[in-house]
Amino acid sequence: MHLKPNLLKAVTHLLVNTGKNQCDVYIKDLRRLQQDGFYTVYLGGTDISEGLVTGEFPEPSSSKVVNAWSMMHAGGSRGWVPWNYKLMFKTDLFLWNPSSEIFQELCVSLSNLYGKCVIVAKPVNAAMETNGPSMIAMEQHYRPLSPVLVNFMSCCPLVAQSHGHEFFCLPSHCGHLSPLDTAWSALKWYTAKNRHEYTTKHFGKESLRKSILFKDLIETGMKQMTASKWETATSRVQKRENYYLNGKMTVVI
Repeated sequence: MHLKPNLLKAVTHLLVNTGKNQCDVYIKDLRRLQQDGFYTVYLGGTDISEGLVTGEFPEPSSSKVVNAWSMMHAGGSRGWVPWNYKLMFKTDLFLWNPSSEIFQELCVSLSNLYGKCVIVAKPVNAAMETNGPSMIAMEQHYRPLSPVLVNFMSCCPLVAQSHGHEFFCLPSHCGHLSPLDTAWSALKWYTAKNRHEYTTKHFGKESLRKSILFKDLIETGMKQMTASKWETATSRVQKRENYYLNGKMTVVI
């Protein structure tokens, strides 16, 4: 079924305006909390493929599912949150087992470190929910009332509020308004370029084994996102927010 040109234009216009309005409302609400003394903490996750760490990638034609470490962490203008970031290894047999305890732990840490915070999460699985609500319906819930799944973490707004925080979800049109994308890129770039320095080889009679200092590799990679880089990344996000508010940035659908 093909939409007529005029109808397609109308639908596109509606989606663009809806996305623009949602971004504006989200940013204004976020700025209001920031002015009230809330520190902004960006929460999200990324997948670090096994091949990125080992340097051994499956053939392009291979149907083998790519194994990966799923990482959860948070950060803001003051750098990575000094919190026990979470890693979970994913395989083709991996099943999500959402944990609410992790979010509770994070909220306690944030209270002790910064006081009241606005936690801005990027639900990485939202785009995969093909049977979920429509794009427009999803946009209405940047301040959700029920728990939101972010990777393997179940984030409950009521839990955040019980610790004096507020919980936001980045609207799908505003996914680029987070410094975490820059942080993940820095981590993966370092991992790809320096993994050999964390690898040792063990020669046996009939085999060769490799050991990787994985924790050292990841944590050194995280340090590549220095305090100044965090400041630059968050400043860039604020400039983009200003473009939205001033009507200089358009929404891509």
